Amino acid sequence: WAHGRVDYLKFTRSPDAQVALFGLEARRGLKGLLPESDVFKPDAFQVFGVVQGGFVRTSVAGAKPDNDVAWSVGGGLDFTATRTGGVVVLRVFEARYLRANLFDGGRFFKNNALVETGIKINLDKLF
Repeated sequence: WAHGRVDYLKFTRSPDAQVALFGLEARRGLKGLLPESDVFKPDAFQVFGVVQGGFVRTSVAGAKPDNDVAWSVGGGLDFTATRTGGVVVLRVFEARYLRANLFDGGRFFKNNALVETGIKINLDKLF
């Protein structure tokens, strides 16, 4: 299944930029793809892919341009068996490629790698 996803990234050091991305995230459970054992339960994991587009804004004076198009593609793995009814999910790993013009001291950074882990809260399951 797929659903909408919105990400806001704030770079506070070098470069100083804000990135807003909007797109789709598609998920698939590992049950049926990998065999179950006493140690590993594939139904507790989901793989996902994400495709997003949006904009980047650099706040350094002299940036050419201050606003530009940004896009991202990637994927990862979530642990879903957290005993919260799907409200809290542990993001085991996510890796994305971010294409955006980030200005820093006369240099542009166009190709960026993002690696993330964390806790995801599904607000749609709360209400």
